[in-house]
Amino acid sequence: MPSCQTRFILRAALALPLLAAAITAWAPTACAAAVPAPTFEPGDSWTYEIVKNVRGTLRTGHETMTLTRVDDHLLSIETRPAGSDAPGREMLANPDWSRTRSVDGKLTTVNRPLLFPLGPGKSWSIDFTENTPADRRHSRERIEMTYRVAGWEEVTVPAGTFRTLRIEGEGKWTVELPPNTLTQAGRGADGSRVVTMTRQGNRLFSGRQLFTYWYVPEVHRWVRSEEDTYDNNGVRTEQTTAALESFKVAESAPVAEAVPKETVPKIEKPHRAPAKKAAKAAVKPTAPEAAPPAVPTGSDRPLLQELRFPVPKDGAAAAAAGGRGSGI
Repeated sequence: MPSCQTRFILRAALALPLLAAAITAWAPTACAAAVPAPTFEPGDSWTYEIVKNVRGTLRTGHETMTLTRVDDHLLSIETRPAGSDAPGREMLANPDWSRTRSVDGKLTTVNRPLLFPLGPGKSWSIDFTENTPADRRHSRERIEMTYRVAGWEEVTVPAGTFRTLRIEGEGKWTVELPPNTLTQAGRGADGSRVVTMTRQGNRLFSGRQLFTYWYVPEVHRWVRSEEDTYDNNGVRTEQTTAALESFKVAESAPVAEAVPKETVPKIEKPHRAPAKKAAKAAVKPTAPEAAPPAVPTGSDRPLLQELRFPVPKDGAAAAAAGGRGSGI
């Protein structure tokens, strides 16, 4: 197969022969725009501030995720509250930060926010249906999600200012509720007690999900993420944001283009004194270094997201359904 550079030159020569020489010089730069998959070492770690808003109720936490084992096909990750010595939660992910698990007895990719090599304009999708979901209130669940690399964008988080690749995800969740029987009690015309039972068939509910990730090659992960879930009325029921506070990774990471010194804005004094002073120093008028995400205790969504299902309610309240689903 022709190399990336060769393909650029051939297309240019066929379309505009006079520009072939110029394209020959430009092609290596264009090919280099693709961002390769990162490499990892045991001990690599990332600390994030996580803010979760569920129907107006806010929760904020700080969590550190650390790689405890790395091989060609699997990452073993321990997550714990930042600064805590308590045993953490152990979980597994693929080296591209995607997640797979058993769906109806078959190993299935349930989330893939990144697909390397990354470059502006690239897109990919996931689509799966689970007939035996963990949430027993549902008889079936389906996720349809499409991701797209929107382009390069400068982003500032507590860990510093970075040139990032913005990845946008947009999708649809669908849940099917099992048949249900509604029972109503009342009084007849003669005053006797009357019980009415109505059998409902399977009921379908669906809503939208919008995800955004800002990936930095030097950090090996995204430095910021935003995840929004909407119910079947288009009302946002949950929002989760993660912002990198600090990180430690191997030196072999692919390097993104540095943000020019003059474009790096001053970072305001962080609200958590000890941890943030070091981060502030990292973004002085010398080139900044990067960052990725984490989650409040009891939830690992921003670390290793799996799309979640709002829980529709029975009866007349179903149209206003929402809430959070289960698991990662």
